[in-house]
Amino acid sequence: MNFTACLETGAPALWHALADEETLCGIPRRQVMLYRHLFVAKRSGTCASCRAKAVDASSRP
Repeated sequence: MNFTACLETGAPALWHALADEETLCGIPRRQVMLYRHLFVAKRSGTCASCRAKAVDASSRP
């Protein structure tokens, strides 16, 4: 499963994974800036919660 990469507005520069109306860790869409690339869980600087949930989602059939 693919997720859009985003950064929380006014917060430390951690990459989050956006799914529908909020990030996988629960930040509302209105509080993040979207980027035109996919979230990569293995990349450094990612939110630990988003990373774990993205990896879990990609391992499901």
